Amino acid sequence: MKVKIKKVLKENRTLDILTKAMEKYDIEPGKILGSGQYGTVFYGVSDDYGPVAIKMLRKEQLATKREVENYDSINKLRSQSKYIAKHFPEVYHIDENSSPDYSFIVMEILDVQQGYQEDIINILFGGINTALAPYEDEKEVTGTFRDRSNRMYVLFKNKNSQQSIVQGAYNDFGPQLDPLIPVIKEFLSNIDSYVSNIKSTSKAEQDLSFMRLTDKAEEYLYNFADGELKQEFQAAPWLLTFIVEQLNTLQKEDPSGMLFAQYHEGIIRYWLEYIRKSSIIGLSDSEFGTRGMEDTGVDEEQWAAFKEAASIKKALKDLKDLGSIEPRDMHDRNVMIRPQTGDIVIVDLGLFKQF
Repeated sequence: MKVKIKKVLKENRTLDILTKAMEKYDIEPGKILGSGQYGTVFYGVSDDYGPVAIKMLRKEQLATKREVENYDSINKLRSQSKYIAKHFPEVYHIDENSSPDYSFIVMEILDVQQGYQEDIINILFGGINTALAPYEDEKEVTGTFRDRSNRMYVLFKNKNSQQSIVQGAYNDFGPQLDPLIPVIKEFLSNIDSYVSNIKSTSKAEQDLSFMRLTDKAEEYLYNFADGELKQEFQAAPWLLTFIVEQLNTLQKEDPSGMLFAQYHEGIIRYWLEYIRKSSIIGLSDSEFGTRGMEDTGVDEEQWAAFKEAASIKKALKDLKDLGSIEPRDMHDRNVMIRPQTGDIVIVDLGLFKQF
């Protein structure tokens, strides 16, 4: 009970400080919209702008100064680039003087509605899944799972993306696994049939039961705690079939089993990590090939399959070219939607780096 009372008192003091700071801007603060490591975001109503979001950051945090500078710099760049204006929030006020303990950033209100908006963010941006070890399962680690199979379907369906995926596998697998390339091509060329007809993992699991999988390979496919398939495969059985067809081909190619024993574990891991890390917009949008895929995102032949990606990519390029600002930590929890236009807006700029 004492802990709860202390929490209420602290929240009331915080709201009193915020209310006093916002008086000069004719803004009435309201409920908490969210909170993070460095501060809290409140709903507010402005006489000038209507609904607003108020970010209240603790000055004691070293990262607060950088975050305030990032919002200020990027907001000024909005006038130089329609793409930056489209994909980054409009800031109305930055106040570092009203409180000795807090900085305040007042910006446009943004939201994410369940359904299409949530799905498109999920498709374009990575999340916790990009940092998982191959043996981990997103639902086991976080309690929730975000299905990326729509992203995979588009990547597998688009002709240019198909060529890039096949070429990547050809380069990464090496000549010993050349027999798998026709299997991959065939699957991609008939993707609609596979997606439509494969609604269960039972056939793929039956095939797997006859294979001599290493312990690691089984860890990549199944959860350690309950022995169930990873969520990626439960959500999209056709993805498991895609991998199992390659393993079946490996066995047929070399009945001695040596080829299978040497490469099956790596094949499973390769595609599991591709499913998890093939973000359209990488965590830092680094140049493709210079860092891990979680940081760079997929190459242009693949991200170009998504119409929303080109505009975001242009905004990130303008950010670097016009403002010498390197994006960081862009993931599905740091992205929202502009209600009036449906624009995708990257909202958390705290880890962006000016160079």
